[in-house]
Amino acid sequence: MKLEDVEVFVEAVKAGSLAGAARRLSVSAMAASRSLNNLEAELGVRLVHRTTRSLSPTSDGAVFLPHAQALLEDKNNALADLFPEGTHLSGRLRITASAGFGRKIVAPMLTRFMQQHL
Repeated sequence: MKLEDVEVFVEAVKAGSLAGAARRLSVSAMAASRSLNNLEAELGVRLVHRTTRSLSPTSDGAVFLPHAQALLEDKNNALADLFPEGTHLSGRLRITASAGFGRKIVAPMLTRFMQQHL
């Protein structure tokens, strides 16, 4: 079971929609839908009722939700123990630049940056 798929499920229930979960997780709505479908297929149960306007957990989804939240919390706790606050960078880095600037200036710097902050 992929924790990314579990995270989509938890965020979708919180947001009440896959589009809301996708926005919160910075992924496309299609990717969020695919993740939720993968999780449901792997578990062999339907986790949410989907309509064009809303999303709500099924009875199986309501049973699985606290376990899913605990899995994500355990992941966050493990990472916090492994990397105490301030010792590493985390999150998504977004850079907006022209193609030429990106190729000549940004791209050569990325390899070294990633090596320094693994």
